[in-house]
Amino acid sequence: MMKKISRLSFKQIQFLLWLLVFGLNFFYVFQTDDSLWWAFFNSLANVCFSALIVYGNALWLMPAFYKKKKLMLYCTLSLFLIVSVTFARTQLVALVWCYIKRGTQEFLKYGNNNGPSLKFTCLFFYLQLWSIFSVLPSGMYLIFSL
Repeated sequence: MMKKISRLSFKQIQFLLWLLVFGLNFFYVFQTDDSLWWAFFNSLANVCFSALIVYGNALWLMPAFYKKKKLMLYCTLSLFLIVSVTFARTQLVALVWCYIKRGTQEFLKYGNNNGPSLKFTCLFFYLQLWSIFSVLPSGMYLIFSL
């Protein structure tokens, strides 16, 4: 006898999608790197910070600004959210990368102006912003065409 498969709730579908994103990111990072902990942390950071951007936009910015037709303020705050969360993620990932890959001595030097990790962080941050803003014109077109 076959059992009926119950319908998944919207929260369960979201959880499964974030789990899928985590799994894909984990296996991608793990195949390019040897460290299991680095793959786990990097994937967890990507999922958490991406969820912060998605849910921050969907639960706070859209109801408070977009639905009230305050489009310029909505766009400005969306950009601020993306930039600030990306910067925080970059700093955290670079700090942990410095600890896992380079060891305790480099970790203790993190943040001084002569350390290579600060240069790495800035480069990584600018590359992430470039990737976000390269798709921004199409997103802005979609926002203003609605």
